[in-house]
Amino acid sequence: MVLMRCTLKTCRTSTPIARPFHRSLTITSAHRSKDDKADFLSTFFATHEPAQSSIDHFSSVPWTSRILQDETYQPLPFYSRHPFPPSTENALFSSIVSTPSTIPHLLALRHRSLRTPPPLTSGSITTKPAPILPEILLLASLGPSLSAHPDIVHGGFQAVLFDEIMRFLILCHFDNVVQAEGEERRKRPRERHFTLRMEMEYLAPVAVGRDVLLRARLERRVGRKWVASADLVGDEGRVLTRAESLWVTAKPRGDGESDGVT
Repeated sequence: MVLMRCTLKTCRTSTPIARPFHRSLTITSAHRSKDDKADFLSTFFATHEPAQSSIDHFSSVPWTSRILQDETYQPLPFYSRHPFPPSTENALFSSIVSTPSTIPHLLALRHRSLRTPPPLTSGSITTKPAPILPEILLLASLGPSLSAHPDIVHGGFQAVLFDEIMRFLILCHFDNVVQAEGEERRKRPRERHFTLRMEMEYLAPVAVGRDVLLRARLERRVGRKWVASADLVGDEGRVLTRAESLWVTAKPRGDGESDGVT
């Protein structure tokens, strides 16, 4: 059961079954990805390139072209866009919504100086950090098959977009942690990250047939938990939707066959 609290401009969701579901989740060999080592993301970046068709598309649009010319950010292959059969990982974004009528073009960019903060201990008193540049950008072309109301992107699918950019954000930060801890850590089994909660604020309709920009940043780490925020803007720079999400890095169990949240 998903509980929702909505107003004309906001919609907050919580999923009470998420924790028990993740607690019992088992990642078997049939479900594993091509590379299940802790440094899998660095390996992925070394062996894949951003889609040239997406680079060409966003280079041809004046406002997105300016983003690509900003040397603060580095284009990267978007992990969720790549399948790793026989695993079903990434099936949604690599297949179902990788069509001319859904999301024909998708391009991720990472801040070249991405720095991962140390985790706070539970109960630490923190103050809101000074505003920082987004750490991950995601350019997306949203096609007509994503609509619910006529010509408007489904609000639930916007949540999926936010979930994917925040996943990529946390994967990049966690890869920083793995690389900093050395060779022994890099060879350990991959650890997985799960959404515990997401809150969204819908400020204005998102039209289909348009290019949009999603911007994400890590707000803080507390133990194994991550708090991320993101927004979605259109070609005029207006924020159309905002989201904040709480994630957790699952505890490996035994030989790494299972992931447990608690």
